[in-house]
Amino acid sequence: MDIHPEKDLPYVLEQFDRQARKETQIAKDLPVIRKDGSIFYADVSSSPIVLGGRKCLMGMFRDMTEFHKLEDQLRQSQKMESIGTLAGGVAHDFNNILSAISGYGHLTLMKMKAGDPLRRNI
Repeated sequence: MDIHPEKDLPYVLEQFDRQARKETQIAKDLPVIRKDGSIFYADVSSSPIVLGGRKCLMGMFRDMTEFHKLEDQLRQSQKMESIGTLAGGVAHDFNNILSAISGYGHLTLMKMKAGDPLRRNI
């Protein structure tokens, strides 16, 4: 009880109860207090055991901090990829518009006489 934040105890106890009833094998992302007071999230697998005639759960904790960091990096990478794809699409569409403008400019120049004073503007 003393390794989990007090505000999260109902959730933690409910997860351990589900494990004791064999409804789930792993309790995911349980908040755990480190010795320095910081909190990390762990996946906990537990097994029922008997100690001194008393039924208990023996838990194996897996710190998921690094996993969550990698998930966040992947999510950020996917966002950047989406932004890159969008920017590429916008650049492509903009290039198509510029190509049309440039093409019509060249066609207009071809139809103008060599000494026409408007050639410079085109």
